[in-house]
Amino acid sequence: MDACIIAGFSLIVMLATISLIGAWLSNDSKGIKIACTITIIIAIAAFLCAYMRNPFCFNGDEGMIGTIATIVSIPVTVLLGWNIYTVVDFNRKVEKAEEKVREEVEVIKAENQKLKDDYLELENSLKYMQSDITFTSVFNYAMKMDKETYFDQYAIDGYIDALNVAIKDGLNKDRIDVVVNSLFMILDKPNNLKSSILPNMTNVYYSVVSKIHQKGTSGRSLGDLILKFTKEKYVQFPSGYVRITSDYHPDSLHTKS
Repeated sequence: MDACIIAGFSLIVMLATISLIGAWLSNDSKGIKIACTITIIIAIAAFLCAYMRNPFCFNGDEGMIGTIATIVSIPVTVLLGWNIYTVVDFNRKVEKAEEKVREEVEVIKAENQKLKDDYLELENSLKYMQSDITFTSVFNYAMKMDKETYFDQYAIDGYIDALNVAIKDGLNKDRIDVVVNSLFMILDKPNNLKSSILPNMTNVYYSVVSKIHQKGTSGRSLGDLILKFTKEKYVQFPSGYVRITSDYHPDSLHTKS
């Protein structure tokens, strides 16, 4: 009977010791390793004491069984505690991992939003540059018609086209001012003289210049000058020049609204 009990006890202590060694070799905290080390030492000491049975004396099998149960309960209790700690520690690690994932997701969202904002800013900058290039091309063409030819119709047409680009595409005010000044120089003539404009363009021009509330030296606005002091007259486009219009112009192949 004693041999069977001791053999069973030995097996339990060995299994508990192996489990504790496994726990010690794991990646858990330093405190767990210290507890496992102490428990292993206690378990080995208990095994030696039980095996040698000295200096302990047992009064019958009941005394031995009680002593063995007490000794075995030590590593078993530690193992149970370690298992509970492992579960709690695992949950804590899972929560930390989830929190880290949430933080990384927020960082990625913020980076994506920044990329979107940067893209929109770049897109708007490119659109502005394209509009400014169009404005400059049309305005320079109008100036050429104004200074190098006697065809005011095409000069006025070009200036108003450039003005329309500046207004619709939101260009800087200096772009609008330079066109307005050029238009006043042609349209605001003394003695109520009328300027010639292209046929069927009176309403088109007025819809653009009516947005400008500045007045010329005569006190008249561009809208008044277009409606009251112009006359429609066709003239063939001069040879040796290239007509330039924006996409907003009615004669453009890609007219915008």
